[in-house]
Parts: sequence; structure tokens; C-alpha cells
Amino acid sequence: MVHTGKYPGLYLDAPATDYAGLARSQGVEGETVKILKDLEGALRRGVDKTTRENKPYVIDVKAQREGVGADSTWYQDWKM
Repeated sequence: MVHTGKYPGLYLDAPATDYAGLARSQGVEGETVKILKDLEGALRRGVDKTTRENKPYVIDVKAQREGVGADSTWYQDWKM
């Protein structure tokens, strides 16, 4: 993989998926976190929702990729 620059399964943004938006479309509350300082609040809201109301809560955390292959945007195109 290092020689080809192709890291299967590492790049998942083609197309970019809004998991919190998908959750909301199914009646489940959720939010996207892009900044570390916002994560604690999101986790508190999620735990509160699940423990007080016994309902699911989706937190889509957009984390920075690090390490070998982190800059790769290659993905294997496939069709059904």
C-alpha cells in the first residue's frame, strides 16, 4: 500500500455521509461534532437522551485522520 498510495477502507468520504442527518431522517436525534471542544457537550446530550428518555442519539464525530495513508483520498470504485 505504501508503494501504490492506495489504502483500501481508509477514505470513506466518497460520497461524504451525514450520519446525524440520516439519523434525523429516521426520527432519531443526532448531531455532528467537528471541533474537539464540542465533543463533551455532545456526549452529555447523548447520554442524557439515552438514560432519561431511553432513546437513541447519534453523534457523528469527524476526526482528523493521522498516520500513514492519512492524506490518501483513493478509494476503490465498485458497482452492484
